[in-house]
Amino acid sequence: MAIILGIDTSAIDLAPDTFSAAYDGQDGFSHKNRFLMLIDFPNFINPKPNPEITNLMVESATMPGNRVLVKEYQFDGPQKKIPYSTAVEELTVSFLLSGNYSIYVAFSQWLEAIINMDIYSIAYKNDITMDMEVYQLDKENKKTLGKKMISAFPIMLSPLEFSNTTPNDLQRVNVTFVFDRYDIITHKA
Repeated sequence: MAIILGIDTSAIDLAPDTFSAAYDGQDGFSHKNRFLMLIDFPNFINPKPNPEITNLMVESATMPGNRVLVKEYQFDGPQKKIPYSTAVEELTVSFLLSGNYSIYVAFSQWLEAIINMDIYSIAYKNDITMDMEVYQLDKENKKTLGKKMISAFPIMLSPLEFSNTTPNDLQRVNVTFVFDRYDIITHKA
């Protein structure tokens, strides 16, 4: 008999049927390859990529996590940590590129609108931000959990790599975004 944190594990039924029943009762497992990314481009992008095609070209994305920033202090006794703020993570999305590079061109235009290198001017933040959404999908392609990134804009477009050693490899680009905050969106009933 094993005891873990005060739980008698001999009383836990670890049979495959029990595991399967628990799995089914939780709508099954989430699968990493079942997701939807909704990116809207600002109106100054011309031509604007089709949102459905853009979603299909997303190879991978990350749903941002949570981080609480803490400070250490010591008054009486051992050192303690207290929360003082939150940190918003950057979001990196990897896109497969089509032969006409429409997604690459659109993000290049977006970055050029943020900082105009011809006259060295910076755009107002409200003029260059858009909301973005990423969702986990279930087996029926229904949204289960999502996050809406508020006031997002790209800050980096990765370099394009060319190579004669990988003739069948597809071209891809990573785009890094920042945003002010996110809202959690749940859809499953």
